[in-house]
Amino acid sequence: MINLKFNKEQIKKIVEQYYKEQLDFEGKVKIDAHRGYVGYGMGEHEDCVVDVILQGQMEFMGEIIPIEKELTDEDIKEVFKYCVEKQGLKFKRIFFDKDIRYEGYYEDIKKYIFNGIEVEVEGFQKNKGGMKNGN
Repeated sequence: MINLKFNKEQIKKIVEQYYKEQLDFEGKVKIDAHRGYVGYGMGEHEDCVVDVILQGQMEFMGEIIPIEKELTDEDIKEVFKYCVEKQGLKFKRIFFDKDIRYEGYYEDIKKYIFNGIEVEVEGFQKNKGGMKNGN
């Protein structure tokens, strides 16, 4: 298994390019990490929530209007799955590298951090002189 690591800027670029190529939509991606609650019922807990928002414009009845689409984790998974497979690799899973950091004298200040995405793939084999595609 190989882990490909993407930082926020690389993620933005990949998502923007995907939507331009696949859906003919030109827009900019904004990524924000903040406090949120995840889970249900007794399992609900505080966590770092990552918002990935695609912003752009579209023509609607002769008017140019701004649009905004919040991309789900599943949307991001589909983007990276498509891109990985386009490179001839086998997509295994995706992991959002996020964290809550506690700071301050009493560690009472929380910072919500999103470091990027790790994508686990198969398909690289060591070949004399470098890497090559294969299984």
